[in-house]
Amino acid sequence: MQDHVSEATLMSLENQAYALLSDRSVAMATPIVTKKFATNDNRLIYVTQCSIAESAVPKLRIQTFERIAGGVMETSYALYSDRRFERTDNPMIFTERKVKPELAPPVAISEAEAQQLLALIAHLATLEG
Repeated sequence: MQDHVSEATLMSLENQAYALLSDRSVAMATPIVTKKFATNDNRLIYVTQCSIAESAVPKLRIQTFERIAGGVMETSYALYSDRRFERTDNPMIFTERKVKPELAPPVAISEAEAQQLLALIAHLATLEG
């Protein structure tokens, strides 16, 4: 599914994300490590590393949460050990009606989108210190 993103971009993304999580993954020695960030443009971002050896579980997940009319839009990027790199969009709309939103299937990520995600991770590193 992922033949649009170069291996160099995937490696850079992994390395930068793991660098963000290095203080927690070494200190805690746990299989799942998450770090949360709030940006100046009012976005919430979760970066999660999972070291469970399972192809169905992403080894790296980056989730962004942005306010939209009536709720929150979650965009989740998942990199798997078999090098699949997918995006899932999940609109969480809060209404009084009991409506279950239709979830779109994961889509492959383009090189341009991966580069934007790489820039976001680099920006998160500047927020830390």
